[in-house]
Amino acid sequence: MKTKTEIKNLKELERLGGKFKCTHQSEHNGRKQTIVLIKVNSKYYKGNAQCNRKDIFSKKFGRAIALGRAMKACKENRSTDVKSIPEIFRFKEDVKNDTISTM
Repeated sequence: MKTKTEIKNLKELERLGGKFKCTHQSEHNGRKQTIVLIKVNSKYYKGNAQCNRKDIFSKKFGRAIALGRAMKACKENRSTDVKSIPEIFRFKEDVKNDTISTM
């Protein structure tokens, strides 16, 4: 089930003609995190959400927070260099093509 904020962000992403990927399988400094990558007009935008060590991990809320942060980066035109994104997280069409515009 998606949160209201996540639904709103997904509608905005659809309006922009973008798409997104989400992973919950990474950790940073022993803290679970959710990372969302969105792609709009051949540019990548990243958002992440990290749990406090005392928090109970929630995919639902992590995805909503990370998606919101990625959408904020998109609105502020703060794209992420595709070469800094491991191939496993990239969209299929970009794995062999590292010439995506990040300007």
